[in-house]
Amino acid sequence: MQSLHVLSLTLLSVLAANAQTLRPGKCPQPPVQANFDAAKYLGSGYEIQKLPAVFQKGECTTATYSLKSPGVVGVLNRELLADNTVSAITGYAKAKDPSGACQAASHLLRG
Repeated sequence: MQSLHVLSLTLLSVLAANAQTLRPGKCPQPPVQANFDAAKYLGSGYEIQKLPAVFQKGECTTATYSLKSPGVVGVLNRELLADNTVSAITGYAKAKDPSGACQAASHLLRG
């Protein structure tokens, strides 16, 4: 019975670790969203859960998206740090093809 528990725990650990690993080879090429409407994307998003990331040290992360100009979406990312200060970074994404296909070049600007 104990060996069954060890085997089950080992299998569960392998499956959990496998879900968070990088694999060799080319990145997948997802299809481009046709007729993308940036207005539906605007507003605020709130992080519910995350994996550890070296560029994110805080909690309560939010992302606020706004229309800066036609074809340009602005982003403001904020997080609450352990010392109760707020860390923020701003940026923008600009449509590569103004025809409405959802393909963008993004730029983050540490302030």
